[in-house]
Amino acid sequence: PTGNMDSTVALQRAFVAARTDNVTLFVPLGCFRLTDTVTATQPRNGRWQPTVVVGERPETGGRAPTFFLPPGTPAFSDPEVSKPVLFFITNWCLEPGAALGVAALGCNTSAQPLHDWHSSAYQFNMALQGVDIILGENNPSAVGVDMNAAQGSTIENVNVFAGPDAQAGVAG
Repeated sequence: PTGNMDSTVALQRAFVAARTDNVTLFVPLGCFRLTDTVTATQPRNGRWQPTVVVGERPETGGRAPTFFLPPGTPAFSDPEVSKPVLFFITNWCLEPGAALGVAALGCNTSAQPLHDWHSSAYQFNMALQGVDIILGENNPSAVGVDMNAAQGSTIENVNVFAGPDAQAGVAG
């Protein structure tokens, strides 16, 4: 949590484990360096298996857990593309409880790859609470959070500090 090492892979694994095990992901105080999108993927009929991310509450005047996108991160360099740091999405072709590679009954992933079966209209009870996001300068495709969701979903007590060339703090 010092911000010195890349936490992208570890945080992605934590998002998947929290959803799969149906537990809240608790983010401790500290700074977590991210260099690519971390995706919270909700499965088919996922209202019973959302990804819920809650940051540790700091003492008065302290800083919330912070996700930090360093200035000039290569994955966020294309101004023609919106690219979120934290992305909340539903994969209608993913079975509840399954790892990300297991297709739901009736999904033909040989005709259409599993990653193409995404939808936001059926995203329920996803939550992001009590964290800060810093988008360093020279990341022209950066969006802090993309959560285009439905019933019960929330973004609460989240601050996005964006460099002047970022696309958006929150989208969706």
